[in-house]
Amino acid sequence: MRENKVLLGTDVAAIIIVFVFWLFVYSIASVGGNILFGDEGYHAEMSKWISENKILPKWTPLFYETEYSKMGYLRPPLHHTLFAGLNIFGWNESLLKILLPIFSLITAFTIYLLVRNLVSGLAGILSMLIFLLLPTVITHSVLAYSDSLFIMILTIALYAFYKHVKTGRTAFLIFSGIFSGLAIITKISGIIMPLFFIVYFALDGLKKEGLKKAGILFICMILIASPWLVRNSLLYGSPICDNYPFLGRFFNNSGCNVGTTQSSTGLEFAGRTANVGSENNVLNIGVPAFMEFAYGNFFIVFLAISGFLAALFYRKDKGPWIIALFFLVTLTLYQYSTGRSEDVARYVLPVAIPLSILPAFLAYKLEGKENIAYKVGILFIIAIFVVFLIPQAIWPPGPGVNMPGKVFVMQGVKTFSPDFEKSNDWIRQNTPIDSTILSLWTAHTVYLSGRKAIWSMPELNDILLSGKDDTVLPILKKHGIDYILVAKFSIQLQDYSQAYPIKFVVYLEGSKNFTKVFENDGTIIYKINSEGV
Repeated sequence: MRENKVLLGTDVAAIIIVFVFWLFVYSIASVGGNILFGDEGYHAEMSKWISENKILPKWTPLFYETEYSKMGYLRPPLHHTLFAGLNIFGWNESLLKILLPIFSLITAFTIYLLVRNLVSGLAGILSMLIFLLLPTVITHSVLAYSDSLFIMILTIALYAFYKHVKTGRTAFLIFSGIFSGLAIITKISGIIMPLFFIVYFALDGLKKEGLKKAGILFICMILIASPWLVRNSLLYGSPICDNYPFLGRFFNNSGCNVGTTQSSTGLEFAGRTANVGSENNVLNIGVPAFMEFAYGNFFIVFLAISGFLAALFYRKDKGPWIIALFFLVTLTLYQYSTGRSEDVARYVLPVAIPLSILPAFLAYKLEGKENIAYKVGILFIIAIFVVFLIPQAIWPPGPGVNMPGKVFVMQGVKTFSPDFEKSNDWIRQNTPIDSTILSLWTAHTVYLSGRKAIWSMPELNDILLSGKDDTVLPILKKHGIDYILVAKFSIQLQDYSQAYPIKFVVYLEGSKNFTKVFENDGTIIYKINSEGV
């Protein structure tokens, strides 16, 4: 008993040190950076809007919405409503920045508890460190997306299910069902939890007791998710509007978005954007390169696969089988992500959970005396790979450093153009509150300027590629667009849909119907003179 207390005390001390250190490390990129990468502005602005209006909107306000083109508010709402509730007395983005890494630390602690129950406290600490060091986890621990909250909820649901299997207590089963339901209304990837339960009880032989437990789980999930599903059915005629894996094909989603216009020129873009960096697809950059991008190096993946194979041998103990099965289920998400490497890493983020746990199964049942040297040796090997991951995560930039750690890379990623921010300050101070801006960086523009912004519309190709007043101006007027914001760093020679083609900027400069009202080194703002159209 005394030895166990000492071990537990050592674990607690190690966990506290890890938590304090990693909270500081995450804060380098999270607290010190802007909420302006990718869709961060969208998530932050939606949370802010909901907190101010005390309602979930039917159509996404400020984004995409014109009289002729409307996008339903379709994404699972828990992330937005949580931060809306926390900011009910006034918007404070610092709370968002602080809580995101805390969610990941809670996930890491839950992984520790799970592995400590299955293997040992030392193995639990190593698994916790693997999770925190994975580049994909670092990325989504500092971005204002729903992923940090989602992965925490998912891990708690998995841990509660394991505790039920181990103890037989119904309370853990209900707890798992509740958190699985919360996962479903946090991110569309949460649908893997009911899939996981279906496969688990099917492999267990569809016993009467198993079917009863499955019924409890699904009742809990339905009760949690039903308000969202009923709301969607009433507003859009379909309970599931977003692209939920496995389910989208069974529902008619025609009422989820409204678009009563279409392109008239037949002009086509050369593509979405240049296929470079994380915009490239996994096959183009190569699987090993993607593994390094998302998971640090292939050796951790190799250890996880080895741990998965080891788990298959523990047929009498369902603990390892639960993690191995969850690993297989998370892999199904790969086919539902887009081709972009960045999106693949985000959609399949749940795989980081078993990826962190499975290596510990190489030293399963460490408390036993048999083969203790082998088991300790395996943990030593895992520890070495953890050490290899550390520089990739936190190595500071400096002379002679080819690639700084992921945390410092994210610090750069979350630093947006000061010139772009200044242009949006001008919009906020000099344009009517009901103005609509045509801007590629839609989420950034909305969050910084407080004005409605639009880009993705059926006639975008007509606007960007035709170069004709009699084509462009009627479209702009019809959608109520008052200003065009051009980010100079997004001007491209190619006709990409996610860029400002150079021919479009030349057209704006040469037409008397567009007046340049603001310019700095990074941006230009044009006012549209369409009164005569």
